[in-house]
Amino acid sequence: MKKLCKFILRLIGLGAIIGGVFAYLKSKGYITVSTNNEDEDYDDFSSVDTEGTERTYINVNTDAMKSKAKEIAQDVKDKAEDAYDGAKEKVKDASKNIAHALEKAWYEAEDTVEDTVEKVEEFFNDED
Repeated sequence: MKKLCKFILRLIGLGAIIGGVFAYLKSKGYITVSTNNEDEDYDDFSSVDTEGTERTYINVNTDAMKSKAKEIAQDVKDKAEDAYDGAKEKVKDASKNIAHALEKAWYEAEDTVEDTVEKVEEFFNDED
């Protein structure tokens, strides 16, 4: 059961990391999501007027994007580990509380049984 819980928590953490990186890159404009379902013909340049225009190039700094993605992934990983450690501590505290409650219930049940046995013995001794 412990292994399953650890696996699920790690899977959730990994999903959070991936989702965080995707959301960040999407918010910064590095990733665009198209909701257009029409097939576009990207090779059809017949309607483009290229006369008199100068071609411009955009430099994409992939190293900066990679380093930022790694930084975000590390931050998300640290937060996921902190959350995991916090959950682990809460589970330990809960198990201690459960053990204490069970011990208390055991002693109370034992006292109740002893009191009942004494009352039954007194009842049968009084009839003699």
